[in-house]
Amino acid sequence: MKVKVALLAGAIILWGQNVLAAEWGERIKKVENPRLITEIAKEFEGNLKEIDTKARVDKCEHVVTYFSSGTAKNHSYSGICSVFFAGKSMNVLMCYGTMNYSSLTIKFDAFSYSDDEAADFVETNCAPGG
Repeated sequence: MKVKVALLAGAIILWGQNVLAAEWGERIKKVENPRLITEIAKEFEGNLKEIDTKARVDKCEHVVTYFSSGTAKNHSYSGICSVFFAGKSMNVLMCYGTMNYSSLTIKFDAFSYSDDEAADFVETNCAPGG
C-alpha cells in the first residue's frame, strides 16, 4: 500500500486544484447509497489498519467515486470521514484508489468540506489507474 502525506507545521496538508460539481463529468459521481457509503467507510478503516493504526472510521459524508475511462472496474473513492484515533475524534478527508496497487491519501485538519472538495481530492490524489 502506498500512503501520501505532506507534513507542514504539525498539520498534514495536500495540494490540489478546485473542481466544480458541474465539471465532474461522467467519471466522478456522488455516492448516495447508504449501504455503499458504509462499505467505503469500512474499506477506509481497513486501509488505515494496513498502515498499523488503531483508527476507527465512524461514518463518512461527501463520498464520491471516480471511474477510469472505459471501465467501471478501476475506480477510486473519496470522502470526509469521522475518524476516532488516539482518544479523540477528528474529521479526515481521505481517498483510496485501486489499479495495480492500493493507494490511500489522507488530509487532516481542513477547515471546510464539501462534495466538490472530495471530488477535487480524489481526482488530484487517487485517480484510478494513476
